[in-house]
Amino acid sequence: MKLLIKLLLAVGLAFAALGASAHEFRAGDLVIGHPYAYASIGSAPNGAAFLTITNAGEADALIGVESGLAERNELHTHLHEEGRMMMRPVERIVIPAHGEARLQPGGDHIMLIGLKAPLAAGSQVPVTLVFEKAGRVDIEVAVEARRPGGHDGMKHGMKHGMKKD
Repeated sequence: MKLLIKLLLAVGLAFAALGASAHEFRAGDLVIGHPYAYASIGSAPNGAAFLTITNAGEADALIGVESGLAERNELHTHLHEEGRMMMRPVERIVIPAHGEARLQPGGDHIMLIGLKAPLAAGSQVPVTLVFEKAGRVDIEVAVEARRPGGHDGMKHGMKHGMKKD
């Protein structure tokens, strides 16, 4: 009986931890799933945020991002040019009808340029997403600890091949 109680308690704690780490926001037909950023390393001047947008309706587009976290907030993508990985700002990220857009390390993402304070692991930071049709959507971005031994998919410095169009 004690073993069964311990097992049920462990399963309950596992589900509670899963629920605490996964969060989503809704705006009409859009579901913004698990917005997150990695904690800053030292006084790194830039950061990035990632999320998944699932669309159950007509096509829409993410056209902007606003926050008080940084001097500039931009939508970015990664491109391969001249044998190098380059980050470039983009004006929009399309969310296809009945599809999804994944903002993830090494792909499309939200760039936070000129952080006003380091992103601290365990915190939640407010960000507003601006959609072409759905309008403004306030979300909370969970700041996660960095994975040991990695750079979490990309570098966020102005010297790493990032160019503006």
